Amino acid sequence: MRAYEYMAEKCVDLFTMDKLTLDIVDYANRHSRDGKDKQQLAQEMISVCWNANLIYYLADFSVHQAILVFGYYVYIRKELEKQRKKQESKSLHLGSLTLSLMKKTTLLALSRGVELGMGALGGAMGTLAKPGLGTLAGFNVGDSFAISLTDNLVSTSP
Repeated sequence: MRAYEYMAEKCVDLFTMDKLTLDIVDYANRHSRDGKDKQQLAQEMISVCWNANLIYYLADFSVHQAILVFGYYVYIRKELEKQRKKQESKSLHLGSLTLSLMKKTTLLALSRGVELGMGALGGAMGTLAKPGLGTLAGFNVGDSFAISLTDNLVSTSP
């Protein structure tokens, strides 16, 4: 059994899997050749770009979240080890660490959502200019613009 057959049988239906794995360049080219109006195609490309790139952004968020949680785990372990060596009774304030982790997680999720949304809007604008490669270029420009706006927010949060 092939991997995609297993996924289709066990996890998601074929319609959902197809929406999540679309090639936005081919989709825009195909529908443009079929005579679809650029305005209508651009509106459609917002959801197509969103769905086609959702898996990537969720994977990116998951990896960054795992790194973040592991960093907190290592920090807490080192702090507890220091306390054991010095035999201090000062306790580690887990509430503030948890709050900090939740804040960073929220900012990370917000930044990835903004990047995905701006990329989808950029893909639609690129489709207005030139369906196909314009869609890809527009998505990348929108995504890059959103990264430049949100990366500083995520990386400098305490």
